[in-house]
Amino acid sequence: MSRSCGRSPRPPSRRSSPRQRLPVELDPGADHQRVVAEPLAAGGDPDVVCLQETKLVPGLAIDMIQVGEESGALAAMLSSVADFFEEEVNAKLTTLISIVEPSILVLMGCVIAFILIALYLPLFSFTVGNMGG
Repeated sequence: MSRSCGRSPRPPSRRSSPRQRLPVELDPGADHQRVVAEPLAAGGDPDVVCLQETKLVPGLAIDMIQVGEESGALAAMLSSVADFFEEEVNAKLTTLISIVEPSILVLMGCVIAFILIALYLPLFSFTVGNMGG
């Protein structure tokens, strides 16, 4: 039995259901990343099946959404998933900044040292050249 993820052989009705979703494009410039969300109620598959097929949502989030869907507390579970991934992103950004910040300082020091050497080297060469002869 193949999963249709909301795709049905019959044309969609003009009535809008509360679960009907409009087409969404994640990146219009890249055809290989194009994902269109279709009405999920028509096919009968749970939302989690469609999320698994897109391969855009991490496995942990899919598992948590599935639990929320089965228990009837999807809104609370989605909020929990959002909080978890927000904390994860903030932790990764903090780590990245702690690595990049010293690198930028070292690079700025090298640039300033190069400028100072470029300015003072001709002065020292001129002074040494006049003293010798």
